Amino acid sequence: MSETTLLLDADPLTGRVRTFHALPDGRFAVASAVDVEPILEQNKDLAPLQGTTWKDNDNLVARIPMPIYMALRKTWCEQGLSMLDRQHAMHQFLNDPDHRFFRVKAGTL
Repeated sequence: MSETTLLLDADPLTGRVRTFHALPDGRFAVASAVDVEPILEQNKDLAPLQGTTWKDNDNLVARIPMPIYMALRKTWCEQGLSMLDRQHAMHQFLNDPDHRFFRVKAGTL
């Protein structure tokens, strides 16, 4: 028996697509994928509009796709991090050069 793949649903608002996979051994899997490219492209467009100072409270620092944010929160809760520790972990995440495309405002948190 070959693998069968069916589209379960697609959410245009979040970009999430869920698919059903019937595996050859009789099991099945449901995969969920999110296209984060639109958010990354919007972040690139917004970055030049952000000022260079941090004096006011109106700073758009980053935009993270919800599934990534929720995965981070789940990990931090499983690690037993306090609210302050989670804030520090978010700062580390956003300051990491590998995650620079989530950032909208330059600088270090």
